[in-house]
Amino acid sequence: MVPAIPTYNTPKCSGELLVRVVCPGDRIGLVIGKGGMTIKNIRKESGASVDVDDAKNDKEESIITISSTEATDDVKSAAVEAVLLLQAKINDETEDRIHLRLLVPGNVIGCLIGKGGSIINDMRNKSKAIIHISKGTKPRKASSSDELVEVFGEVDKLRDALVQIVLRLREEVLKDSVGRQNSGKDGKLTVATTEPVYSSSFPMPALLPYSQQITPLRHDQRGEAERGSNVFPRSNLYHGYSPRQAVDDGFGVRSSYTSKPYGR
Repeated sequence: MVPAIPTYNTPKCSGELLVRVVCPGDRIGLVIGKGGMTIKNIRKESGASVDVDDAKNDKEESIITISSTEATDDVKSAAVEAVLLLQAKINDETEDRIHLRLLVPGNVIGCLIGKGGSIINDMRNKSKAIIHISKGTKPRKASSSDELVEVFGEVDKLRDALVQIVLRLREEVLKDSVGRQNSGKDGKLTVATTEPVYSSSFPMPALLPYSQQITPLRHDQRGEAERGSNVFPRSNLYHGYSPRQAVDDGFGVRSSYTSKPYGR
């Protein structure tokens, strides 16, 4: 069963989400697979575009770019699925603690930090993973404006953190898309209704038009609304993505979705 993503009674909005994963040079062969079979399966299973900037040697890190068109009527997030499938190939999950790094443009890093660090602290508390954001040592081909997001922890905790990180980036993309669609000629957001736009118990300001009702993101039911002005509720953001390891089917990997939320 795939996770429930918000549905809307308004015209479809979509946005392009880019996520870049750093892969050690000695692991990139496992990501690509014999004859490119593994990377082809990751593309097929996730529905995302996955491109590998292969390093010249196994001492240099590669950058894997995930690109997906995320829409308000989606039934799953292709970007989240691709990240989870890649993680299962990049990390040696027989180890007690693993480590994965992402590159995030500096102009959107705020959606992962929050005021006074509220968002990153919330992600740490929920996932129990260690999450660091810095301008530290990055791959040679990384942009100077990129921020390095590092996640450490046991497999389940690390995967939980990755889901939260990518969904917050997805939220930022769709929030911008909905905002543009709901903008007046003066470029300011117009509010068409004062009714709650969320089918949840949290009273939220109406940022979307047409008195639309949104089926909450059910990727987690353990959080609380943190930023009242966001397009999507924080209260149930991560239900449906399994922290379990992706399953190898002999050719690559297959979907890691589950119908159960974390913690159940």
